[in-house]
Amino acid sequence: MCDFLSWIVMPSGKLAYLTAEASASKRGRVVEKICVYASDMVGHGAIRIFFDLGNQVGVNCECTDFSSPQNFPVELANAVKAGKFRGMGCPKGLLSEMAWERYLDIKYQKVKYFDAIVASAEKEHCEIVASERNYINKICSAYTKVKDIKDAEYIYNITIRNVFWNLFKDIENRSRAWK
Repeated sequence: MCDFLSWIVMPSGKLAYLTAEASASKRGRVVEKICVYASDMVGHGAIRIFFDLGNQVGVNCECTDFSSPQNFPVELANAVKAGKFRGMGCPKGLLSEMAWERYLDIKYQKVKYFDAIVASAEKEHCEIVASERNYINKICSAYTKVKDIKDAEYIYNITIRNVFWNLFKDIENRSRAWK
């Protein structure tokens, strides 16, 4: 699986990569349906599908070291600074230590909330296994809980990524290298 930030260098030297805007486009939503996991949308496969590239075209590149913009092509570093990847990843090197700690605190609170939903669904599941009475109704209820878990996970991911990028938007919250 590819990590954020991935791109493909075309034979012409042009870069192919997905931004948040591209991912939210009509074509991006089609690509998202093809991807098995939401995290696949930051990878080379999604880039190749989006731009109709074959497997042999271009060179796959990836960098997860956000300690300096110089680790990336200038075009990508500028796109990061402009917030064009909002919601696509939450790399530590972009935020100052203080902002990163705030982000982790908020993330921890959201994880606790998500864990509570999972625990509730697991409890419901155990009750179904323990009791055969109203079996069908309980299965329907548990199914609703599982759907709630998926919805909660989706909301959690969006919320956490928005928190991260809202912090990054304030230049004072950025690590020295990304100011």
